[in-house]
Amino acid sequence: TRPAVCEYARGPRFDSDAAMLLVSSSTDYLFRLWPLFLNKILYAAAANLRLFVWIGELPAAATRATAAGCYLSQPNRARFDQKPMLMHAQQRKLADSYTTDSYDVKDVTRVSNHHVKMPATLAVLAHPSVRGVYYVDLDSVAQLPFNLTNVKRTHGQYADVVFKWTKKLGPATLRWKVMGSRFYVRDTQFGRRFFERWFDNRCSFKDQYSLWHTILELSAEAGCVDYKGEIWERHSYDSVRHMKPSMAGAELQLTCDVIHGKCPTF
Repeated sequence: TRPAVCEYARGPRFDSDAAMLLVSSSTDYLFRLWPLFLNKILYAAAANLRLFVWIGELPAAATRATAAGCYLSQPNRARFDQKPMLMHAQQRKLADSYTTDSYDVKDVTRVSNHHVKMPATLAVLAHPSVRGVYYVDLDSVAQLPFNLTNVKRTHGQYADVVFKWTKKLGPATLRWKVMGSRFYVRDTQFGRRFFERWFDNRCSFKDQYSLWHTILELSAEAGCVDYKGEIWERHSYDSVRHMKPSMAGAELQLTCDVIHGKCPTF
């Protein structure tokens, strides 16, 4: 079935150039999370955001990685080094979770529908009257009373792409270590190029694995760090997720001080 992008008809269609984007793999999933969907409708109305919903899966041809680095990545190489029936010594059962270290034995070249958010974002940005898109996972909740300060401020500022950090650790915070569950992108050349690159880099079940790699790729092109694909080459998703700044090599030290000193326009 071909995916569809729909706009909520009762939203501020002609009074706003900012949009909120939600993604659902099917109408069944949307109805299953109906209370959370209504929560987003209320938030979008309060923030004067046009509401768009992508419904559908990735096309079959897009469910495989295309980047050579994904096929050469550490977790994909590990797939062929491990025995097919990997057992946890303590649990004595088959490893079946994408969120544990057993993830390294999964086929990371087959990507999940988490990556739908990239083409969905580009589709909404292509609308002639949309100048910026806020994305949020459908299963999240906006707490009452709604805090609209950050939404209005972000759309009015200069940043082309904004993500939420996983952890703020002061000056040592690694600026590439962000979350893909919530972001803002402006309709600019850099904004569109970022999401095109992120989708081209799709790799693994988790979209953060390619997100971190993409940010570091672009920061290397801007002269911030000397990154040559080390996230994929040396690490699994889980090892990066738990990586502390003190454990990161020089090629991963994308901090505020580095950006201000080497690539202030990045």
